[in-house]
Amino acid sequence: MIRRMAIVLGLFAIVAAACGHSVLVQTAALNPAANQKALQQEAKQEAKKVKGTLSKGGTVSVGSTGSSNATGGTTSTGGKTSTAQAASSNCATNSDPSQGYTSDSMRIGTIIPLTGALRPLGEQTVNVMKVAVNATLNNSTHIPGPYAKVDWGCSSRSGVFGRHVSLDVYSLQQNTPEEALAGMRRLIDVNHDFLVRDCYLESNLMAAAVQYENSKGVPGIWCFYSGDGPALRGWDYAPGTNPNIEAAIHTAYEIEVLHKKHLTILTDPSILHTQDQVIVNVNNYLSQKYGNAKLSLNSKCVQQQQAQNAPNGEDSQIAALRTCYGPGVQPDAVMASDALNLVFGALSAKNQGWRGADNGVTWDGYTSDWITSLAQICQDACQGAITDCQALPCIPWASPAKFPAVTALQDTYNKYLRSYPPDILTYGPEAITGGLGLWLGMTGPNLSRANFQHTVGTLHAWDAGIGPVLTMGPGDHFGGASVWLINFTGNNNNPYFTDRTGRFVTLQELHIPLSLTRT
Repeated sequence: MIRRMAIVLGLFAIVAAACGHSVLVQTAALNPAANQKALQQEAKQEAKKVKGTLSKGGTVSVGSTGSSNATGGTTSTGGKTSTAQAASSNCATNSDPSQGYTSDSMRIGTIIPLTGALRPLGEQTVNVMKVAVNATLNNSTHIPGPYAKVDWGCSSRSGVFGRHVSLDVYSLQQNTPEEALAGMRRLIDVNHDFLVRDCYLESNLMAAAVQYENSKGVPGIWCFYSGDGPALRGWDYAPGTNPNIEAAIHTAYEIEVLHKKHLTILTDPSILHTQDQVIVNVNNYLSQKYGNAKLSLNSKCVQQQQAQNAPNGEDSQIAALRTCYGPGVQPDAVMASDALNLVFGALSAKNQGWRGADNGVTWDGYTSDWITSLAQICQDACQGAITDCQALPCIPWASPAKFPAVTALQDTYNKYLRSYPPDILTYGPEAITGGLGLWLGMTGPNLSRANFQHTVGTLHAWDAGIGPVLTMGPGDHFGGASVWLINFTGNNNNPYFTDRTGRFVTLQELHIPLSLTRT
């Protein structure tokens, strides 16, 4: 499903995009009344910790960097250093072609769908990736501001410590798991790419591919996540908000703030037992207090459709959802697992005379469906639909004074990317590319996959001033736990989206225990 991204370009190191707290293995029970008091107490205790989960703006602890002598940097000509010797020490010397790098080159790979209904989204994402790699990694030496000490400039060569970065793109034609696995094998075994990144892919395509990538010890950096669920494997990181927490926030917001009583789910089957289970957990936890109807995953109120097949139509799924609560009871919210199910589900609903805005039904894309090209397709069928910007500050509504990342993202967008829509498929790849620069810069010129993994996997209280503060660890490869909600306008021209919450919303303020997000 279109699992977007997270993140930021001067703060790029944090993100989304994926990409919270999670990666916990036990499944939460449905929590009958006997457990309610314990859960409520848990929620109260977690609410006391919320102050440390959001950015205080613009400061960051970067730890040790690649060059302790670097004092700043310029652009493509290399970093400014205190002495010629210091400049030389900032140039890479080690090589391991089997891991995708030499002293003057580095290869990274990506897998992108470039056919069918997914083509415009894939093209936008990969084109932004290419521009961002060239501008940020090959023709800059640092990110201005509080990150300038992370300097990867080499005085004699462009690139990261003098390693020119090239992007290998494997284009999917059939959009099948088998093809994605073949693509991953090519990137790793033939191209010998140092790492694999993704800022757009259906998670149902990637399980076998990600399993292979991990078996080979190749880092995966995802704008959101790809693979078999939020419990990312050992070599995968999705800096941003855990999608289980994202789903919990959306569900609680529908019930507590919008007072929805009859939720339904339209989902890709690959996340039925992760995000969708979380929706059921939160819905049923809140039913005692708010009186909303309970849900179960095997009920008619949960309908499934693979995301890439959603453009073929969802009439049967919508017909089932409309009547799932029985005669005289209409659902008042549809929780859609991805942008394609949201858009084509809403279009099918409109065709059946069940347009959300006319029937008191809120469509909710709970995995960052801030995608202009799909809003243009959906138009008034999506009027009032809710989605989010993942762990990015929602531009243009976020204040640059509070979120310095906004200025960095907009500056890069205005300089290089104005031909692309200002949405998650542009800002996500741009941001993650900056994150790669920072993490490679922190790893230093003496590169290896293991060293790079250690850098990303031990980020602690990483506050880049964009919202979520990231802390990575063995049990958490996301690091953030909040999202900023926006609405589809339903317009057939700009603006396609409008602000809803004006800030990041946390799980704690909605009084939802973290244990309900564990799957």
